[in-house]
Amino acid sequence: MSSIEKNSKIIKEELVTQMNIGLGNVSRLIGRMFGNGVTGFFLNPVAKLIYNIMLSDDIKKKTKNQIDIILECANLYHLGLNGGSIDYRNTPKSEKERVLNEIIDKYFEVYRKNDQSFHHCKKSHKIYPEIERIMKEVFKSRIEPAKQLLTSTGETYDELTRNAFTKEEAIANVDREFRATEDLLALLKKHMDVMDVPSFVRKKIVKIMIDALELTKKQIYGRIDEIYSNYS
Repeated sequence: MSSIEKNSKIIKEELVTQMNIGLGNVSRLIGRMFGNGVTGFFLNPVAKLIYNIMLSDDIKKKTKNQIDIILECANLYHLGLNGGSIDYRNTPKSEKERVLNEIIDKYFEVYRKNDQSFHHCKKSHKIYPEIERIMKEVFKSRIEPAKQLLTSTGETYDELTRNAFTKEEAIANVDREFRATEDLLALLKKHMDVMDVPSFVRKKIVKIMIDALELTKKQIYGRIDEIYSNYS
């Protein structure tokens, strides 16, 4: 197994763990919203509908697909589109951007088909192009850090992260993604009719998404603190 393959396996395991934590948060938020806990909300038809929209097995499958796509694109970014290794440390910023944009143009279609914004928003709505722009920005923000992790050294995710980034860089990486997600949620909150779900659950879903993001931020920042604890 090459170092890239080893690192890819380590990174995917960490990201799937974070995915499961995030979905668990959503499940608890749904239960809390309807006041009957995680196990009882199936008795409430509205709660069950929201659960099926936000927590179906298909969502888990598509999120794992996105992880695979990001890691594949990160490896392409490392190697270059033509299969030749590019030393990005000495490559002009404009060339990095060109290579990255080519990869995004090639893979964004399959990435967005595995994104919940794509499946739960009306493509004909006037603000959908802005939603897709944000979706693409999130995709782009994930590839560079993934490339750094793929080419890092270490036997654990913590070691890969510490050898790839300073703590400040790690925080900056997630901040970019969080800002884009916040922009998307602000857009959904303002234009709830873009959501391709029954109108009577839109406000509740946006509320859950906003609260879930705050829990995710707390979890991820805490994870970064854990990784760099005693290594400052």
